Amino acid sequence: MTPPIYDGPFSFGKVWGVNRPMFIPSGDESSSSSESSLSSPSSLSSPSSSSLSSPSSASSPSSSLSSPSSSLSSPSSSSNSSSSSEIFPGDYKSRYLFSDNLLDETANNNDGAPGGGSLTYVAGYSGQAVSFPGNRGAYFPTVGFGTSNTFTWFCRFRLTSAKDSVTLLSTNNGVSNPSIEGSSPNSLSFYVANSTAIAFGTLALNEWHSAFLICNASTGRQKLYVNGASKGDIGAGGSCKFNTEWYLACRWFERQTPMDVDEVAIWNRELSLSEMQAFAGWTA
Repeated sequence: MTPPIYDGPFSFGKVWGVNRPMFIPSGDESSSSSESSLSSPSSLSSPSSSSLSSPSSASSPSSSLSSPSSSLSSPSSSSNSSSSSEIFPGDYKSRYLFSDNLLDETANNNDGAPGGGSLTYVAGYSGQAVSFPGNRGAYFPTVGFGTSNTFTWFCRFRLTSAKDSVTLLSTNNGVSNPSIEGSSPNSLSFYVANSTAIAFGTLALNEWHSAFLICNASTGRQKLYVNGASKGDIGAGGSCKFNTEWYLACRWFERQTPMDVDEVAIWNRELSLSEMQAFAGWTA
């Protein structure tokens, strides 16, 4: 499956005609919402090819999406505990709790910056969440990540309205590898190297979802877990390159997507299943 490659006149020194924000460090009330208890499917049919239009050209992914091969138990609807407890102290490459800012909680200080205007903060799954209105995004550096192409990326998020050309994650390495995008909230997929993808499946609007993306350079595998369920474990079409600037809720400041994001965490290793369950609060 080949998502479109952005080939428009984007300048990484400018954002919508204004000077690009600099990475300048600055300086809860819990939401009653709980993460949706999606049943763990034993199989998911691959969604139809999503029609992602790039900013300057339209090309549709053509290869089939992989179907999940196993499932974990769904997250407990009664559990609203935050993954902010230090389950893996000192093990993060970056960690974001979005408590009124885009600051990295680790010593790498990979603080984020908004693109297109200031962002607001709302009550999150636990604590606060950064809110993207659909015409803005944020970008983050990767200082201290090293050259390893093995990583685990975690995100807890909720999509707040339906929109075509949805993007949760993109990366600035020429081909947006890896990325999470789709033509609608229910066609999001985890892409690697413009060739292989794993579908998220149905995602209800205005409900919290949690996802782990894994790329392992040693084994050549890519994996996706959503709301406690394994969505796929397949051979990656190439090597992920999570050692460049990455973007949240947009694709290089295009395809901005309305959503709230409660937390993001990144490790430069593959987390075990038990670690993921403990971190996200999923029931084993």
